[in-house]
Amino acid sequence: MRAEREHPAVVRVDRIACSAHGACRAIAPEHLALDEWGYPIPSVVVTDGETAAALVRFCPAAALRRTTPD
Repeated sequence: MRAEREHPAVVRVDRIACSAHGACRAIAPEHLALDEWGYPIPSVVVTDGETAAALVRFCPAAALRRTTPD
């Protein structure tokens, strides 16, 4: 589990599923901004594994998916 936290991860936003709660911005303000309607910008975030896991876990709309970098 520790190694997973240290590797880079990609988090993708499902713009259709997103409900603009802003929880992702609260978790990772250094990686995300919100547009004027509260939707995250950018729709793809590269971050550490621990932050990626938190983003996916705490999204109230389940609109975030973690993948590995290409």
